[in-house]
Amino acid sequence: MESVTKKRDLEVGLNDIMLVFIGFFISRVSILNELTPFGIAFLGTYLLMKRANAALLISVIFGMFTIHGFSGSPYYIIAIISYYIFTNILREKEYTLLKSSFILSQIFLSIRILTFILFEKVLLYNMFVIGFESVLVFTLSYIFSFSLPIEKMYMDKANKEKLACTFITMALVLSGFNNMEILGVSLKNILSIMTIIYFSYYSGILMGVTSGVIIGMIAFISNTEMPFIISILAAGGLLAGLFRDLGKSGSILGFILGNGIISFYINSLGTSFLDYRELFIASIMFLIASKFIKIDLEDYFIKTSHIKKYYENKKDEIAIKRLNEMESLFKGLAEVLNRSIDEEVEYPSVEVYSLIDDISKKTCEGCPSSGKCWGTDYYNTYYNILNLVNKLGNGEDKEKVFHSIEECENKDSLIENIMEIYSEFKENKSFNIKHLEHRKLLAEQMENLSKIINDMGNDFYSTPIFNEELEELILKELKNKRMDIASLSVIELQKGEKEVLVEMASNIESFETIEAVRKEVTKNLGFPLSTDYTLGNLNGDKRSFKLVRKKRFNSLTTISKSSNSEDEICGDSYTFGERENIHFSAISDGMGIGKKAHKESSIAIELLEKLMDINMDKNLIIKTLNSVLRAKSTDEIFTTLDLSFIDLYTGKLQIIKNGCPATFIKRGKEVKVINSSSLPIGILEDIHLNIYEEELQDGDIVIMMSDGLIESNRREKDQEKWMKDCIGAIDSLNPKTIINEILNIAQFVGKDNPQDDMTIIATKIWKNV
Repeated sequence: MESVTKKRDLEVGLNDIMLVFIGFFISRVSILNELTPFGIAFLGTYLLMKRANAALLISVIFGMFTIHGFSGSPYYIIAIISYYIFTNILREKEYTLLKSSFILSQIFLSIRILTFILFEKVLLYNMFVIGFESVLVFTLSYIFSFSLPIEKMYMDKANKEKLACTFITMALVLSGFNNMEILGVSLKNILSIMTIIYFSYYSGILMGVTSGVIIGMIAFISNTEMPFIISILAAGGLLAGLFRDLGKSGSILGFILGNGIISFYINSLGTSFLDYRELFIASIMFLIASKFIKIDLEDYFIKTSHIKKYYENKKDEIAIKRLNEMESLFKGLAEVLNRSIDEEVEYPSVEVYSLIDDISKKTCEGCPSSGKCWGTDYYNTYYNILNLVNKLGNGEDKEKVFHSIEECENKDSLIENIMEIYSEFKENKSFNIKHLEHRKLLAEQMENLSKIINDMGNDFYSTPIFNEELEELILKELKNKRMDIASLSVIELQKGEKEVLVEMASNIESFETIEAVRKEVTKNLGFPLSTDYTLGNLNGDKRSFKLVRKKRFNSLTTISKSSNSEDEICGDSYTFGERENIHFSAISDGMGIGKKAHKESSIAIELLEKLMDINMDKNLIIKTLNSVLRAKSTDEIFTTLDLSFIDLYTGKLQIIKNGCPATFIKRGKEVKVINSSSLPIGILEDIHLNIYEEELQDGDIVIMMSDGLIESNRREKDQEKWMKDCIGAIDSLNPKTIINEILNIAQFVGKDNPQDDMTIIATKIWKNV
């Protein structure tokens, strides 16, 4: 607490020093070489808006004294009386700004008239001058009340009036340096030039022109060459802001060019209104000041109030609370569903008893032997029918099953009823099992959704830092390279990591566009970056993507494909991308060729991309795809899905296969084969995933393909071995060359046979240097 208190005392002291400095120089501003009402207006405004400040009163009087000497006693008396009135009589601040400004002007007017009556001759001209000064006091006090450093009411949007009033106050402070020279060089000119270049460099063209016009008009109002000086300062501010992309030297050069252009236009460079020594000194002072002083106008003019900040934080807390409640809700629903799922045996006793009763009622009622079978021989009859149903359920041959009821008088009717009732029973049971499957999947999805919501809640607690200085430097370089960038954000995360969010000015047309931006940003940041994207998100109207710091491995993916349907629509679909430094690739092969096959495979790929975007668990991704394809319609929709994940931190490869051909890993001339005998997704009610893992090495190439390539050579019995040999024989380390060669071989050997669609993806990884 002691250290905090000392820090606050120091801040208050610095503010008071700055206020005294401003009051002193504003009070030195004069009109017609004799009128100095500006300091009194500033003092009165501060007393109206803030509190008593004796130091400010002394600085104002001392400033006017440097202009008038002892002859300025009327101004000193006005300052003292105004101070007394506003600190004792009107200290409650119960008047509006307009009324308070009017009161201050009337106090000034009354005392000025009184001092003239007592000490000087009363002339009409003097009364006119006094009236003019009182109007100035009224106007200036209202202007000062909306300018820094007096008014500090932050707003959510830039207030143009407040900005203009602040620049007027700043221009008056610069005017207070009038007649101050060192070796014939004007301090006012130097400070004016330095201020304009500073705001042009840090705040752009608008602030450069605004500061140039206002400083020229206010600070040089008593100068006969004021119109020309305004032109020079405005043009200098314009060009200084325009050339700021070239750096600080660019802004300095821009101001010098502005001065030269206007001077040439006015007098053909015969005389410059600004001394070249002043330009040189101001430039040096700007370079020094820019290293130690950072003034961001948005910090003063666009800032959320403490009340709004409180409610914004409260809004975040409410959002986090709602997310936590949703997480608990979905987690609870998943637990309830898991508890409610019927985990009994496949055929519960009650259902079997009901099945046998239905068979007996439909077959044995009215039969002459019914009394014997269901009377004295009840248990034997019941056991026989139960045994028949059990054998049918185990898939035994029907003739062998029904051989045991040759002695039944109503044999044909019994067999027909058993088959009919058992088929209905089996169909109902299949529906119940499918329903159970969907309930299990729903429970798993809800549990995974609760984890995703939990991650979202954790993200609220992280406070990323936006490095605006880096953003500005990188944007300059990208624009210099004529890249179509709309915005760029550099986010500093925990442990020193950085992410770069890029938004293009127009839709992303190709992966090459992203690569060009990635390479340029990498060069500027000084460490390698990778692109966090999904291929499907680069199509359509997408404009943004993310760059993240690369880890141990880089990856490069290339694709080749060939359609063999008449409409030239490929039944294979594919995707690849990177998420959280995990590279993934996928090929989906719809059954057959053409539109229908493309529809099947594209559904799987589009859904896969959406699930990858939310970082869903791999096992749950496959189960969700299987469930959606099975439940989508009454049509049979079968499609293969070949998935690979490469961890770019560790180099570990994970492969998930469903009904797809082998994956090949090319390591120089050595080729490794990874295959699977699993069925396509969308066929079975439940699928069992086998995840194959392999440690990749520097330079390895992972090759995935649809079955159209492997099955192209019908003459080979061992088609996988044939493809392995083909890949091993290709003498190239370029993944694009390799897949093009494989595709050419497959098309050549299969030219005499009907061919399936062909798609091949190769991903090469290599270590970062």
